[in-house]
Amino acid sequence: MIRRLLGGHRLATGRSVALALAACVALLSGACSSIESGSSSTRDNPSWAWTAGSGISTAEDLARYTQALVGGGLPNDTMQKQRLASIRPINPADSKSPGYGLPLAQFGPVFGHTGELPGYNSFMGHDPRRKITIVVWSSLAAAPDGRAPAVEMAKAIIGHLYGRQIP
Repeated sequence: MIRRLLGGHRLATGRSVALALAACVALLSGACSSIESGSSSTRDNPSWAWTAGSGISTAEDLARYTQALVGGGLPNDTMQKQRLASIRPINPADSKSPGYGLPLAQFGPVFGHTGELPGYNSFMGHDPRRKITIVVWSSLAAAPDGRAPAVEMAKAIIGHLYGRQIP
């Protein structure tokens, strides 16, 4: 499964992951401090987060992964149909509100997933019809108001690309 996930989609593996982590720590030392606590997550080892912390990725890695996750190849066709059919609007009274299903979020025509660890927040999304992929990273897990910065930025980007506000 790991080979299929990483190798089949040309994602970084082994030594390149370790080198990427070392480069990130060197480049971002001190840059990922939390506004609220003043603490830094830069040198934290993300492995404590199990699968969420098991991969250190570039934006290009996340784009390829998201394209395969949404557009085909991960998972198989039967599971993909079930995942897409499982999406329900977060606000049942508003069919255009963001939706969520079997680990898949929907913001308008863009499907994807978010990620968060202390000090970091991300959104990866793909529109399979228009072949648009969006990857947003933030060095802040949560804004002072509690919202996820990468998700809020992604909603603004999607709104701009499609000419409508995403709630």
